[in-house]
Amino acid sequence: MHYWNRDNFEGLDAVAEEAMASSIPSGFALYCRLRSNGQRAKALDALRRFLVEAQSLSLEERKRISWWLLEAQVRSPKVHQLLPHPLLKGLIEPTVEACIAKWPGDAAARRWHGFVSGDSDSLRLALRIDPDDWLARNRLAAKLLASAEFSTHHLVESQFLGEEAQTALELEEVADHIAKLPDGSLRHELQSRLSDQRMLLCDWSEYKLDPHGTFPEWCAERRKSHAWSSIVYYEKNSDA
Repeated sequence: MHYWNRDNFEGLDAVAEEAMASSIPSGFALYCRLRSNGQRAKALDALRRFLVEAQSLSLEERKRISWWLLEAQVRSPKVHQLLPHPLLKGLIEPTVEACIAKWPGDAAARRWHGFVSGDSDSLRLALRIDPDDWLARNRLAAKLLASAEFSTHHLVESQFLGEEAQTALELEEVADHIAKLPDGSLRHELQSRLSDQRMLLCDWSEYKLDPHGTFPEWCAERRKSHAWSSIVYYEKNSDA
């Protein structure tokens, strides 16, 4: 059952084991177990009870629990039901905001704010406070790369989204962050994506100087190979 969502359900079971071995309230492990078994209503009820207990604790305890939950999500990126909306809004986001207000120089609080809000400047601030925060650096590099990839994903149709100069700046920042990351698979993956985007942007800039034919045709004629993005268009239902 749930073969199409196997990573999520198996991941929930694994996180439940970790939660049981930790000192966070046991209701979260129960939520994970029930959600993994497909018992959504019971899982959400367990989550509500977990939230009531967690919200009654001191800020220091809420911080410890929230950081544990966020770190669990980083370790298990394929578990998309790990931090549901009620948990984010009822515990994690308010705790992050309260920690920033009380400890403005807390690099972890700034980093997690960047994670949950998608705010690049929060990640940059975390790195100014702690340049060795590789979680913040990796997240920021990945976020900037995703922005560049969005700008280039219509080049298969000879269209660039946004400003080439801004994308070039983003890629330069990505390169700087990658150079400061520890060696490993995450760094290598980011470096590969960066190289692809740099070559794509370079070829696009050259193509624009004398744009004969489509950009993919121009690249093919010059034996420049790129992995073109697939684009899906959706038509509005006329009955809507």
